[in-house]
Amino acid sequence: MFIGEDHLPKQVYLTVCEPGMVKGPHLHKTRWGAFTCVRGNLRLIARVGSEYEEYFSGEDYAYATIEVPPGIPAALQSIGAVPAYILNMPSPAWRPEDRDEHEVVFPEEILQWPRRAK
Repeated sequence: MFIGEDHLPKQVYLTVCEPGMVKGPHLHKTRWGAFTCVRGNLRLIARVGSEYEEYFSGEDYAYATIEVPPGIPAALQSIGAVPAYILNMPSPAWRPEDRDEHEVVFPEEILQWPRRAK
């Protein structure tokens, strides 16, 4: 099983990001996120404590599934020449009466792609 039994997806929907586009960052306090890029390439940036970590999925990354636990702010970014088609698989499912999206801000340099040399 590729996702833990206690947070199996309860919904699946498609997010499409144009090349270079960033979705987020935002924070879910109660919802797990699982993301698999099925066309193009995805860079997921997560803030873990005071550090930023990046994960990749898509055509160049073996279509890896990336899990984001509740309480971890994250942003999705299309990093290829074509739009990224991303399966978004939350647990629990999104519901209009339970809006668990909280805005956060990442420093602009964290969202730069390709990365700039230091």
